[in-house]
Amino acid sequence: MRVDTLDKPLDLTIQDREALFGALKATYREYDDLQSTRNKLLHATWLIGYPDHDDPTCERFDVQKYAATAMGLAPIESLPKRKEELEHLTKRCEMTRSWIAAVHACLGGPFLIKETFKREGNDWCLFINERKMPLLEKRMPPSD
Repeated sequence: MRVDTLDKPLDLTIQDREALFGALKATYREYDDLQSTRNKLLHATWLIGYPDHDDPTCERFDVQKYAATAMGLAPIESLPKRKEELEHLTKRCEMTRSWIAAVHACLGGPFLIKETFKREGNDWCLFINERKMPLLEKRMPPSD
């Protein structure tokens, strides 16, 4: 039996359990993708501040990381090349942190799970004060 912060029993209905499991699954997938991206960035070679003919003001940078494939090593092409792409990753981290905090608030008592997390189509969304807060797209803004 779950209890809230005041040790009162926290009754989970079928709808609550469905919303909780949906929110946890979506949060896990996002967190897992973010930590994988973080590890790739952390262990990559960063080349910043090298002007070339196409980018004389060094607005882009290069992050080099390779992955093992059946054919040998292949460059990972999905890593960020611009400041805006890193900012998008930051926003994804902030939204994931909000989802984790909301799950904690639901299990601790003040929020009802089935009202905080709702399915919209195939995706789950976080609602705080009727404000919809979906997890952000994994795709980064298009490059130049």
